[in-house]
Amino acid sequence: MTAEANQEVATVNPLLKAENFDELIEMAGGSVMRGADLIGDGFSLVQKQSLVGKPMIVIDWEILTDENSGRQFVTVRAIVKDNEPNGKVRFNDGSTGVFAEVQTLEEQGIQAGPIYFGGGLRRSDYVKEGVGDATTFYFAA
Repeated sequence: MTAEANQEVATVNPLLKAENFDELIEMAGGSVMRGADLIGDGFSLVQKQSLVGKPMIVIDWEILTDENSGRQFVTVRAIVKDNEPNGKVRFNDGSTGVFAEVQTLEEQGIQAGPIYFGGGLRRSDYVKEGVGDATTFYFAA
């Protein structure tokens, strides 16, 4: 490409002027979309209720912060026995259940799996003052 053509392309998208990874991140203002969020990561997003009592092996988790509320939550990736379509699932939790358990594991120096939970998830229903009926999910050994 000629210098003139390069300049024309860079005018269309100024990010094309970046010379390296760090410069590109800086030019983007730190706001870069995650590929897994756009095209998926091979793990099906499921509701926690569907994992109650189903044996699973947790292979990865990631603690994230919601941009709107500032609250932290965890995305857990696991392989579940006999689950469709391929057993690879992910779910989110920001409660005193799974999220708090993951935080405790990390405090113990455990950063990810594989961790076997023969009971999958356990559901705990209760009444929360000022809210009403509530549910928290926990790992079930």
